[in-house]
Amino acid sequence: MQRLLQWRREDAPEDKLKKLEGALEPYGFSLQEMVPLLAPLLSLPLPERYPPLTLTPQRQKQKTLEALLTWLLKEAERQAVRLDIEDLHWADPSTLEFLSLILDQVPTARLLVVLTFRPEFMPPWPVRSHVTQITLSRSRSAAWPVNRQR
Repeated sequence: MQRLLQWRREDAPEDKLKKLEGALEPYGFSLQEMVPLLAPLLSLPLPERYPPLTLTPQRQKQKTLEALLTWLLKEAERQAVRLDIEDLHWADPSTLEFLSLILDQVPTARLLVVLTFRPEFMPPWPVRSHVTQITLSRSRSAAWPVNRQR
């Protein structure tokens, strides 16, 4: 998300917040609803102009996942989206839950999801007709450098 928001390491928290607000506004989101959900996820302090959340932790997580999914789907309405997530075997339970929500939407959204994981990882979601799994084996030969002709 930090790449999507074009954050730089030297950006001050207020600058990061402005970039978040600027990214949300074109979609017609209520900043009063979205920013308090997304700021904690992005380790941003919440300014006083935004109401503090009064949700249970479980409800806050649910609303945050819904907000992220809505944002992704709105972008997919504008243009096709490819979402790449590598090393899924190291993903936390909330990330896996979010991916399950995304995979539910793939048949009706302009969305391509590419996930990579180790063979021992078992995805926690059920088999879906619109999901294709490709198993790649390790290459038995060493990679050879490409020699360029000058």
